[in-house]
Amino acid sequence: KWTKAGFSGEDTPKAVFSSSVGRSTEMNNDKTFVGDMQLHYKQSNMEITPTISEGDICNFDNLELLWNYAFDRLGVSSSQYPFLLAEPISYSAATREKLVELLFEKKEVPALYFANNAVLSAFAAGRGTALIVDISNEFTTVTPVYDGFALKNAAIKQPIAGKFLSEEVRHLLENERGLNILPQYEIASKQTVSLNHPANFSLRTVNSVTNTFREYSRLKVFDDFKECVCQVTEVAFNKNDLAMRPPKYYEFPDGFNSQFVVERFRIPEILFDPQNFSTIIPAGWSKDSVFGLHDLIHRAILQSDVEARPHLYSNIILTGGSSLIPGISERLSYEMARLVPMTKVKIHTAPTLYERKYSSWLGGSILASVGTFQQLWMTKGEYAEHGASFIAKKC
Repeated sequence: KWTKAGFSGEDTPKAVFSSSVGRSTEMNNDKTFVGDMQLHYKQSNMEITPTISEGDICNFDNLELLWNYAFDRLGVSSSQYPFLLAEPISYSAATREKLVELLFEKKEVPALYFANNAVLSAFAAGRGTALIVDISNEFTTVTPVYDGFALKNAAIKQPIAGKFLSEEVRHLLENERGLNILPQYEIASKQTVSLNHPANFSLRTVNSVTNTFREYSRLKVFDDFKECVCQVTEVAFNKNDLAMRPPKYYEFPDGFNSQFVVERFRIPEILFDPQNFSTIIPAGWSKDSVFGLHDLIHRAILQSDVEARPHLYSNIILTGGSSLIPGISERLSYEMARLVPMTKVKIHTAPTLYERKYSSWLGGSILASVGTFQQLWMTKGEYAEHGASFIAKKC
Protein backbone atom coordinates (compact mmCIF):
# COMPACT_ATOMS: atom_id res chain seq x y z
CA LYS A 1 0.00 0.00 0.00
CA TRP A 2 1.18 3.49 -0.81
CA THR A 3 1.03 5.13 2.60
CA LYS A 4 3.56 7.96 2.53
CA ALA A 5 2.64 9.03 -1.00
CA GLY A 6 -1.07 9.25 -0.53
CA PHE A 7 -2.79 5.91 0.11
CA SER A 8 -3.59 4.22 3.39
CA GLY A 9 -3.80 0.52 4.04
CA GLU A 10 -7.48 0.57 3.03
CA ASP A 11 -6.69 1.55 -0.56
CA THR A 12 -8.34 4.95 -0.10
CA PRO A 13 -6.70 8.36 -0.51
CA LYS A 14 -5.12 9.67 2.64
CA ALA A 15 -4.28 13.20 1.51
CA VAL A 16 -6.22 14.19 -1.60
CA PHE A 17 -7.40 17.79 -1.66
CA SER A 18 -8.13 20.76 -3.91
CA SER A 19 -5.23 22.56 -5.57
CA SER A 20 -6.95 25.93 -4.99
CA VAL A 21 -5.84 28.08 -2.06
CA GLY A 22 -7.75 30.70 -0.07
CA ARG A 23 -6.25 33.90 1.32
CA SER A 24 -7.74 36.49 3.62
CA THR A 25 -8.02 39.98 2.11
CA GLU A 26 -8.47 41.71 5.48
CA MET A 27 -5.88 44.24 6.60
CA ASN A 28 -3.14 42.82 8.83
CA ASN A 29 -4.43 39.29 8.25
CA ASP A 30 -2.24 36.93 6.23
CA LYS A 31 -4.20 33.78 7.04
CA THR A 32 -4.35 31.15 4.33
CA PHE A 33 -6.81 28.30 3.78
CA VAL A 34 -5.75 24.97 2.28
CA GLY A 35 -7.71 21.74 1.97
CA ASP A 36 -11.29 21.01 1.06
CA MET A 37 -12.60 21.40 4.60
CA GLN A 38 -11.25 24.95 4.95
CA LEU A 39 -12.33 25.97 1.46
CA HIS A 40 -15.80 24.49 1.87
CA TYR A 41 -16.87 26.67 4.81
CA LYS A 42 -17.51 30.38 4.42
CA GLN A 43 -14.55 32.43 5.53
CA SER A 44 -14.74 36.21 5.85
CA ASN A 45 -13.10 38.04 2.94
CA MET A 46 -11.43 34.93 1.53
CA GLU A 47 -10.21 35.07 -2.06
CA ILE A 48 -9.71 31.70 -3.74
CA THR A 49 -6.96 31.44 -6.34
CA PRO A 50 -5.86 28.50 -8.51
CA THR A 51 -2.44 26.92 -8.40
CA ILE A 52 -2.59 25.39 -11.88
CA SER A 53 -4.02 27.03 -14.99
CA GLU A 54 -3.91 25.95 -18.63
CA GLY A 55 -1.97 22.85 -17.68
CA ASP A 56 0.95 24.69 -16.02
CA ILE A 57 1.70 26.03 -12.55
CA CYS A 58 0.58 29.65 -12.30
CA ASN A 59 1.16 30.30 -8.58
CA PHE A 60 4.24 28.87 -6.87
CA ASP A 61 3.35 30.49 -3.54
CA ASN A 62 0.17 28.43 -3.55
CA LEU A 63 2.16 25.34 -4.45
CA GLU A 64 4.39 25.74 -1.40
CA LEU A 65 1.32 25.97 0.82
CA LEU A 66 -0.07 22.80 -0.75
CA TRP A 67 3.19 20.95 -0.15
CA ASN A 68 3.31 22.10 3.46
CA TYR A 69 -0.25 20.93 3.98
CA ALA A 70 0.44 17.56 2.33
CA PHE A 71 3.56 16.88 4.39
CA ASP A 72 1.67 17.84 7.53
CA ARG A 73 -1.22 15.52 6.69
CA LEU A 74 1.15 12.66 5.97
CA GLY A 75 3.07 13.30 9.16
CA VAL A 76 6.50 13.50 7.55
CA SER A 77 9.21 16.07 7.00
CA SER A 78 10.17 17.00 3.45
CA SER A 79 13.83 16.50 4.34
CA GLN A 80 13.25 12.84 5.27
CA TYR A 81 12.20 11.36 1.94
CA PRO A 82 13.09 11.65 -1.74
CA PHE A 83 10.41 13.47 -3.73
CA LEU A 84 8.75 11.86 -6.76
CA LEU A 85 6.62 14.30 -8.74
CA ALA A 86 4.04 13.11 -11.27
CA GLU A 87 4.03 15.77 -13.98
CA PRO A 88 1.94 16.33 -17.12
CA ILE A 89 3.49 16.81 -20.54
CA SER A 90 2.48 20.47 -20.45
CA TYR A 91 5.03 21.61 -17.86
CA SER A 92 7.52 23.99 -19.43
CA ALA A 93 11.29 23.80 -18.89
CA ALA A 94 11.10 26.96 -16.76
CA THR A 95 8.43 25.40 -14.55
CA ARG A 96 10.47 22.23 -14.04
CA GLU A 97 13.59 24.18 -13.08
CA LYS A 98 11.59 26.35 -10.69
CA LEU A 99 10.21 23.21 -9.05
CA VAL A 100 13.73 21.83 -8.63
CA GLU A 101 14.88 25.05 -6.96
CA LEU A 102 11.94 25.11 -4.57
CA LEU A 103 12.30 21.46 -3.60
CA PHE A 104 16.04 21.57 -2.96
CA GLU A 105 16.32 25.10 -1.54
CA LYS A 106 13.14 25.49 0.53
CA LYS A 107 11.91 21.95 1.11
CA GLU A 108 15.43 20.52 1.46
CA VAL A 109 14.52 17.19 -0.10
CA PRO A 110 17.49 14.79 -0.32
CA ALA A 111 16.67 13.74 -3.90
CA LEU A 112 13.93 14.10 -6.48
CA TYR A 113 12.64 12.71 -9.73
CA PHE A 114 10.00 13.91 -12.19
CA ALA A 115 7.96 11.20 -13.92
CA ASN A 116 5.41 11.69 -16.67
CA ASN A 117 1.80 11.10 -15.63
CA ALA A 118 1.09 8.88 -18.62
CA VAL A 119 4.13 6.67 -17.97
CA LEU A 120 3.09 6.22 -14.35
CA SER A 121 -0.47 5.34 -15.36
CA ALA A 122 0.93 2.72 -17.75
CA PHE A 123 3.03 1.24 -14.92
CA ALA A 124 -0.05 1.17 -12.68
CA ALA A 125 -1.79 -0.90 -15.35
CA GLY A 126 1.22 -3.24 -15.61
CA ARG A 127 2.10 -2.20 -19.14
CA GLY A 128 5.22 -0.70 -20.63
CA THR A 129 3.43 0.16 -23.88
CA ALA A 130 -0.02 1.73 -23.80
CA LEU A 131 -2.09 4.68 -24.94
CA ILE A 132 -3.07 6.71 -21.88
CA VAL A 133 -6.32 8.65 -22.23
CA ASP A 134 -6.39 11.01 -19.26
CA ILE A 135 -9.68 12.90 -18.89
CA SER A 136 -8.92 15.26 -16.03
CA ASN A 137 -10.35 18.57 -14.87
CA GLU A 138 -8.83 21.04 -17.34
CA PHE A 139 -7.67 18.88 -20.25
CA THR A 140 -8.18 15.60 -21.99
CA THR A 141 -4.70 14.32 -22.85
CA VAL A 142 -3.93 11.33 -25.07
CA THR A 143 -0.31 10.17 -24.68
CA PRO A 144 1.30 7.16 -26.36
CA VAL A 145 3.75 5.33 -24.08
CA TYR A 146 6.19 2.95 -25.76
CA ASP A 147 8.60 0.76 -23.79
CA GLY A 148 8.22 2.99 -20.74
CA PHE A 149 8.76 6.31 -22.52
CA ALA A 150 6.10 8.91 -23.32
CA LEU A 151 6.05 9.86 -27.00
CA LYS A 152 5.56 13.57 -26.35
CA ASN A 153 5.61 14.51 -30.03
CA ALA A 154 2.57 12.30 -30.59
CA ALA A 155 0.65 13.43 -27.51
CA ILE A 156 -2.51 15.48 -28.01
CA LYS A 157 -4.52 17.52 -25.53
CA GLN A 158 -7.64 19.66 -25.65
CA PRO A 159 -9.77 21.49 -23.06
CA ILE A 160 -12.88 19.32 -23.47
CA ALA A 161 -12.69 17.77 -20.00
CA GLY A 162 -14.28 17.90 -16.55
CA LYS A 163 -14.27 21.67 -16.00
CA PHE A 164 -15.67 22.29 -19.48
CA LEU A 165 -18.51 19.82 -18.87
CA SER A 166 -19.32 21.59 -15.60
CA GLU A 167 -19.59 24.87 -17.51
CA GLU A 168 -21.98 23.16 -19.90
CA VAL A 169 -24.03 22.06 -16.88
CA ARG A 170 -24.11 25.72 -15.78
CA HIS A 171 -25.41 26.72 -19.23
CA LEU A 172 -28.07 24.00 -19.15
CA LEU A 173 -29.37 24.90 -15.69
CA GLU A 174 -29.17 28.68 -15.90
CA ASN A 175 -29.77 29.46 -19.58
CA GLU A 176 -32.04 26.61 -20.66
CA ARG A 177 -33.83 25.72 -17.43
CA GLY A 178 -33.77 29.28 -16.09
CA LEU A 179 -32.65 28.24 -12.62
CA ASN A 180 -30.83 30.44 -10.14
CA ILE A 181 -28.24 28.12 -8.64
CA LEU A 182 -27.39 29.13 -5.10
CA PRO A 183 -24.45 27.69 -3.13
CA GLN A 184 -25.18 25.63 -0.04
CA TYR A 185 -23.89 28.20 2.45
CA GLU A 186 -26.51 30.77 1.36
CA ILE A 187 -29.42 28.51 2.33
CA ALA A 188 -30.58 28.89 5.94
CA SER A 189 -33.49 26.44 5.70
CA LYS A 190 -35.68 24.81 3.07
CA GLN A 191 -38.99 23.03 2.83
CA THR A 192 -39.81 19.90 0.86
CA VAL A 193 -41.58 20.75 -2.40
CA SER A 194 -43.11 18.62 -5.16
CA LEU A 195 -41.29 17.79 -8.37
CA ASN A 196 -40.65 20.92 -10.50
CA HIS A 197 -42.44 23.19 -8.03
CA PRO A 198 -40.76 26.46 -7.01
CA ALA A 199 -38.30 26.13 -4.15
CA ASN A 200 -39.43 27.17 -0.69
CA PHE A 201 -36.42 28.32 1.28
CA SER A 202 -35.01 31.11 3.41
CA LEU A 203 -31.70 32.81 2.80
CA ARG A 204 -28.94 33.11 5.35
CA THR A 205 -27.52 36.56 5.97
CA VAL A 206 -24.07 36.46 4.45
CA ASN A 207 -21.50 39.24 4.71
CA SER A 208 -17.94 39.71 3.45
CA VAL A 209 -18.08 36.91 0.89
CA THR A 210 -15.87 37.37 -2.16
CA ASN A 211 -16.95 36.59 -5.71
CA THR A 212 -14.23 33.95 -6.04
CA PHE A 213 -15.54 32.04 -3.02
CA ARG A 214 -19.14 32.25 -4.25
CA GLU A 215 -18.18 30.99 -7.71
CA TYR A 216 -16.03 28.24 -6.18
CA SER A 217 -19.04 27.12 -4.11
CA ARG A 218 -21.43 27.30 -7.06
CA LEU A 219 -19.05 25.26 -9.20
CA LYS A 220 -19.25 22.52 -6.57
CA VAL A 221 -23.00 22.29 -7.30
CA PHE A 222 -22.40 21.98 -11.04
CA ASP A 223 -19.71 19.36 -10.42
CA ASP A 224 -22.04 17.38 -8.16
CA PHE A 225 -24.84 17.50 -10.73
CA LYS A 226 -22.46 16.23 -13.39
CA GLU A 227 -21.24 13.37 -11.22
CA CYS A 228 -24.71 12.32 -9.99
CA VAL A 229 -26.82 12.79 -13.12
CA CYS A 230 -24.74 12.66 -16.31
CA GLN A 231 -24.19 9.46 -18.27
CA VAL A 232 -22.70 8.60 -21.64
CA THR A 233 -24.94 6.67 -24.02
CA GLU A 234 -23.35 3.37 -25.05
CA VAL A 235 -24.17 3.88 -28.75
CA ALA A 236 -24.61 6.85 -31.05
CA PHE A 237 -26.69 9.68 -29.59
CA ASN A 238 -30.36 9.43 -30.56
CA LYS A 239 -32.69 11.89 -28.86
CA ASN A 240 -35.85 9.86 -29.43
CA ASP A 241 -34.36 6.64 -28.09
CA LEU A 242 -32.83 8.39 -25.08
CA ALA A 243 -36.15 10.00 -24.20
CA MET A 244 -37.38 6.50 -23.35
CA ARG A 245 -34.59 5.94 -20.80
CA PRO A 246 -35.32 6.21 -17.05
CA PRO A 247 -34.87 9.77 -15.72
CA LYS A 248 -32.42 10.81 -13.04
CA TYR A 249 -33.69 12.83 -10.08
CA TYR A 250 -31.69 15.71 -8.59
CA GLU A 251 -32.37 18.13 -5.74
CA PHE A 252 -30.57 21.47 -5.64
CA PRO A 253 -29.35 23.19 -2.44
CA ASP A 254 -32.44 25.42 -2.27
CA GLY A 255 -34.79 22.40 -2.36
CA PHE A 256 -35.92 22.65 -5.98
CA ASN A 257 -35.96 19.19 -7.52
CA SER A 258 -36.47 17.91 -11.02
CA GLN A 259 -35.88 14.96 -13.32
CA PHE A 260 -33.45 14.87 -16.23
CA VAL A 261 -33.59 12.50 -19.16
CA VAL A 262 -32.09 13.54 -22.50
CA GLU A 263 -30.10 16.39 -20.94
CA ARG A 264 -28.10 14.02 -18.77
CA PHE A 265 -26.85 12.24 -21.89
CA ARG A 266 -26.41 15.40 -23.93
CA ILE A 267 -23.82 17.01 -21.64
CA PRO A 268 -21.17 14.22 -21.73
CA GLU A 269 -21.90 13.65 -25.43
CA ILE A 270 -19.64 16.68 -25.90
CA LEU A 271 -16.68 14.38 -25.19
CA PHE A 272 -17.45 12.49 -28.41
CA ASP A 273 -18.99 15.22 -30.59
CA PRO A 274 -17.96 18.69 -29.37
CA GLN A 275 -18.72 20.35 -32.70
CA ASN A 276 -22.44 19.57 -32.51
CA PHE A 277 -23.16 19.38 -28.78
CA SER A 278 -21.08 22.08 -27.08
CA THR A 279 -22.84 25.39 -26.51
CA ILE A 280 -19.74 27.26 -25.39
CA ILE A 281 -16.26 27.45 -26.87
CA PRO A 282 -13.07 27.17 -24.76
CA ALA A 283 -11.04 30.38 -24.69
CA GLY A 284 -8.41 30.35 -27.42
CA TRP A 285 -10.04 27.44 -29.24
CA SER A 286 -12.60 27.03 -32.00
CA LYS A 287 -15.06 24.25 -32.72
CA ASP A 288 -12.90 23.24 -35.68
CA SER A 289 -9.89 22.70 -33.40
CA VAL A 290 -11.51 20.24 -30.97
CA PHE A 291 -12.32 16.61 -31.69
CA GLY A 292 -14.20 13.68 -30.26
CA LEU A 293 -12.39 11.35 -27.88
CA HIS A 294 -12.13 8.57 -30.45
CA ASP A 295 -10.71 10.98 -33.04
CA LEU A 296 -8.08 12.19 -30.56
CA ILE A 297 -7.03 8.61 -29.92
CA HIS A 298 -6.83 7.82 -33.63
CA ARG A 299 -4.79 10.96 -34.36
CA ALA A 300 -2.33 10.28 -31.53
CA ILE A 301 -1.77 6.70 -32.69
CA LEU A 302 -1.24 7.77 -36.30
CA GLN A 303 1.41 10.23 -35.10
CA SER A 304 3.27 7.37 -33.39
CA ASP A 305 5.75 4.96 -34.97
CA VAL A 306 4.20 2.37 -37.27
CA GLU A 307 5.48 -0.60 -35.27
CA ALA A 308 3.93 0.78 -32.07
CA ARG A 309 0.42 1.32 -33.46
CA PRO A 310 -1.00 -2.22 -33.06
CA HIS A 311 0.17 -2.30 -29.42
CA LEU A 312 -1.37 1.11 -28.75
CA TYR A 313 -4.75 0.21 -30.25
CA SER A 314 -4.95 -2.90 -28.08
CA ASN A 315 -3.81 -1.13 -24.89
CA ILE A 316 -5.97 1.99 -24.55
CA ILE A 317 -6.16 2.89 -20.85
CA LEU A 318 -8.75 5.31 -19.46
CA THR A 319 -7.66 7.40 -16.46
CA GLY A 320 -8.63 10.65 -14.75
CA GLY A 321 -11.52 11.74 -12.59
CA SER A 322 -13.76 12.66 -15.52
CA SER A 323 -13.33 9.18 -17.01
CA LEU A 324 -15.61 7.95 -14.22
CA ILE A 325 -18.74 9.16 -16.02
CA PRO A 326 -20.84 5.99 -16.47
CA GLY A 327 -20.85 4.49 -19.95
CA ILE A 328 -17.73 6.21 -21.25
CA SER A 329 -15.63 3.05 -21.81
CA GLU A 330 -18.50 1.24 -23.56
CA ARG A 331 -19.10 4.21 -25.84
CA LEU A 332 -15.41 4.53 -26.64
CA SER A 333 -15.29 0.85 -27.63
CA TYR A 334 -18.30 1.40 -29.88
CA GLU A 335 -16.78 4.47 -31.58
CA MET A 336 -13.36 2.89 -32.07
CA ALA A 337 -14.95 -0.19 -33.67
CA ARG A 338 -16.67 2.13 -36.15
CA LEU A 339 -13.55 4.21 -36.77
CA VAL A 340 -11.06 1.36 -37.30
CA PRO A 341 -13.24 -1.71 -37.96
CA MET A 342 -10.39 -3.99 -39.10
CA THR A 343 -8.16 -3.25 -36.11
CA LYS A 344 -8.03 -5.02 -32.76
CA VAL A 345 -8.99 -2.38 -30.21
CA LYS A 346 -9.23 -2.94 -26.47
CA ILE A 347 -10.18 -0.40 -23.82
CA HIS A 348 -8.78 -1.03 -20.33
CA THR A 349 -10.12 0.49 -17.13
CA ALA A 350 -8.93 -0.07 -13.58
CA PRO A 351 -11.11 -2.40 -11.47
CA THR A 352 -11.80 0.28 -8.84
CA LEU A 353 -12.71 3.95 -9.15
CA TYR A 354 -9.79 5.01 -6.97
CA GLU A 355 -7.30 3.20 -9.16
CA ARG A 356 -8.64 4.91 -12.28
CA LYS A 357 -8.73 8.35 -10.67
CA TYR A 358 -5.31 8.16 -9.02
CA SER A 359 -3.50 5.84 -11.41
CA SER A 360 -0.42 8.06 -11.76
CA TRP A 361 0.08 8.02 -7.98
CA LEU A 362 -0.20 4.23 -7.92
CA GLY A 363 2.26 4.04 -10.80
CA GLY A 364 4.61 6.28 -8.85
CA SER A 365 4.55 3.90 -5.89
CA ILE A 366 5.36 1.01 -8.22
CA LEU A 367 8.19 2.87 -9.94
CA ALA A 368 9.75 4.05 -6.68
CA SER A 369 9.74 0.52 -5.27
CA VAL A 370 11.82 -0.90 -8.15
CA GLY A 371 15.39 -1.47 -7.04
CA THR A 372 17.00 -0.20 -10.24
CA PHE A 373 15.06 3.06 -9.97
CA GLN A 374 17.14 4.23 -7.00
CA GLN A 375 20.02 5.23 -9.26
CA LEU A 376 17.78 7.61 -11.23
CA TRP A 377 17.19 10.15 -8.45
CA MET A 378 18.60 13.64 -8.95
CA THR A 379 20.48 14.23 -5.73
CA LYS A 380 21.13 17.42 -3.83
CA GLY A 381 24.82 17.07 -4.68
CA GLU A 382 24.04 17.00 -8.40
CA TYR A 383 21.88 20.08 -7.97
CA ALA A 384 24.72 21.91 -6.22
CA GLU A 385 27.16 20.90 -8.97
CA HIS A 386 25.05 21.31 -12.11
CA GLY A 387 22.11 23.53 -11.16
CA ALA A 388 18.38 23.17 -11.76
CA SER A 389 18.74 22.70 -15.53
CA PHE A 390 20.28 19.28 -14.86
CA ILE A 391 16.75 17.95 -14.40
CA ALA A 392 16.38 17.84 -18.20
CA LYS A 393 19.18 15.24 -18.37
CA LYS A 394 18.00 13.19 -15.39
CA CYS A 395 14.34 12.91 -16.40
